[in-house]
Amino acid sequence: MGHVLAVVSQKGGVGKTTTSVNLAAAFARRGLKTLVVDVDPQGAVRYGVGLKRGHPPHGFSDYLNGARGLREVILPTALPWLRVMLAGTVSDAADHGTYHALVAETDLLKELLTAARERCDVVIVDTPPGLGPIVHKVLEASQHVIVPLQCEPLALQTTPQILRGIQGPDASLADYCYAVTKLLDFSKIVRRQQNRHRRILLRERADHLAHARSGEWIE
Repeated sequence: MGHVLAVVSQKGGVGKTTTSVNLAAAFARRGLKTLVVDVDPQGAVRYGVGLKRGHPPHGFSDYLNGARGLREVILPTALPWLRVMLAGTVSDAADHGTYHALVAETDLLKELLTAARERCDVVIVDTPPGLGPIVHKVLEASQHVIVPLQCEPLALQTTPQILRGIQGPDASLADYCYAVTKLLDFSKIVRRQQNRHRRILLRERADHLAHARSGEWIE
């Protein structure tokens, strides 16, 4: 039995797709049967997973609405042990409402990931930003979660919310407090580095002004 690894984040643009694709390639290069599943309707996995030009555009959304069978939406890549299921034709649609509704109202996504886990060593799922129904469905079928995070204080402020979503209502308070404590420790490191950088800049500025007042030329 393999493992399902969800890559989730409250924010967009933090590197979820990059993390998903690179992790999948690393696992595949080590001989593990790996499947990347793109359930984000933006469909960015198709640009970085190494598909051949002219590959079929269909994917998970087409399996979800019954337009394609499962074998048709699992595509080979340049790596022998890596397969990919794209988001599908929903990526080119103007409205993603029907796609979101189908995921929320059916168990097809959970069933798909459970079946993939039986055939693969690793299943990596690239999810849309936030904690909507798609992410909740993925988390229900996942054994592991990665949360890409920007190393800046503002990014840390939304992290407790994503942790609560991951752990769910049944998570123990002790586990949650431990996770948040570790996050706060990391936040202190980030702030310490920022303060150090600020002191260096202020020192350089003071030296520059001192030289300028003395009439020396500074290149």
